[in-house]
Amino acid sequence: MKPKEIVSNEFFVHQNKELKRYGFMKKDLVLTVRVESDMKTVIQGLAQEDDRTVAWILRKLITEALEARKLWPIERDDRGNHKYKD
Repeated sequence: MKPKEIVSNEFFVHQNKELKRYGFMKKDLVLTVRVESDMKTVIQGLAQEDDRTVAWILRKLITEALEARKLWPIERDDRGNHKYKD
């Protein structure tokens, strides 16, 4: 019986950087949102058209709204404090 192959930590660090680069970061918050049935239909339709999940569509819509208000992405100053884009 062969011992299990050990994957180096460097692989996971590289993989995590690639995931962040393409927007696949770990999600830290679960939101529950109540919407009218018409809005639900529109959101589900968007998800089906794009072959995406409803969660993905909602994250995209939230991101677009924050970007439009210049609140995203959040930058950090030298001390690590949040600094919003100008």
